[in-house]
Amino acid sequence: MDADIAANALKVGDLTITPIDDGWFTIPEPPQIKAIDPDLEPHRAYIPGDGLFYTQLGGFLVRTGGRVVLLDAGLGPPCGHCGDYCAADADPAILGAFDDMWRRFGRDEDFVAMRRRGLKDTVIHHGRLEASLRAAGVAPEEVTDVVLSHLHCDHMGWVTRDDKPFFQHADVWVHEADAAHFLGDNPPDETGTKVMFGVEPAGVRMAGALGQIRTFDRDITIAPGIDMRHAPGHTPGSAIAIVSSQGQRAMLLGDVIHCPLEMTNVEFSLMADLDKDLAHRTKLNLIREIEDGAVHVASPHFPGMKFGRLMQAQGKRYFTYG
Repeated sequence: MDADIAANALKVGDLTITPIDDGWFTIPEPPQIKAIDPDLEPHRAYIPGDGLFYTQLGGFLVRTGGRVVLLDAGLGPPCGHCGDYCAADADPAILGAFDDMWRRFGRDEDFVAMRRRGLKDTVIHHGRLEASLRAAGVAPEEVTDVVLSHLHCDHMGWVTRDDKPFFQHADVWVHEADAAHFLGDNPPDETGTKVMFGVEPAGVRMAGALGQIRTFDRDITIAPGIDMRHAPGHTPGSAIAIVSSQGQRAMLLGDVIHCPLEMTNVEFSLMADLDKDLAHRTKLNLIREIEDGAVHVASPHFPGMKFGRLMQAQGKRYFTYG
């Protein structure tokens, strides 16, 4: 994986978006890749052909108008392990929940069995975000706003550490629909996520920072040049961040788009969306908006968290970094 992620910062007018590394993880290469027969050469940074799919973890830092804004907060400090975790080491008593998670996503029993076998290749390396943030010249107590694209564990993990707020002076922004879904009276069963990532559910991990949460129920300006747009489907409150300055724009996609292959071949999906049909419509609308190449886009899961642009040529879409 990229050894110097901060070098992939992007200038947008007079603002700078700096990737903040928290680590990376692997899963077995999704079998549907072969089913759709895409051209994988442009995607070898994260689908190298070794049977694994590589995914970055982290967030993005923007300083604007006297504010210090962190957009997404990684998987977080290690939770009961040292930061290197293999899903095959999960408590056998809860492995059934991992199977049930895929059934909820509509997968058949052959797929469920295949993913269970693949737990040995679901390997997490995380816990770097604090060091990465300090390397970028920011102490946690200087962060004024933490903006979460959604409340899956690998985007909100550093909101607390040891059950206490990690960003002591920050507002923590989350869409109201995700707050209700994950933190309400009837939260989802996240045992399957615990198997994969080795961390506790969002409600448990967020408990120490509930007093910092600020929700939004419509598109909103968080700070000068930073707007959040509701983009549901992956989760009920999934949102993207739009950073703009001096006529230039960039988008931080959260998990609306996990990887460039989802943009260049719309048949491909990592199948982690709570509402598959709505998520697909949201993705298609976003792709149509950005396919002219005018907007730089990135996600915490892109290789090296690098920015790039979606382009069209000869009736095909392609993604170019930089």
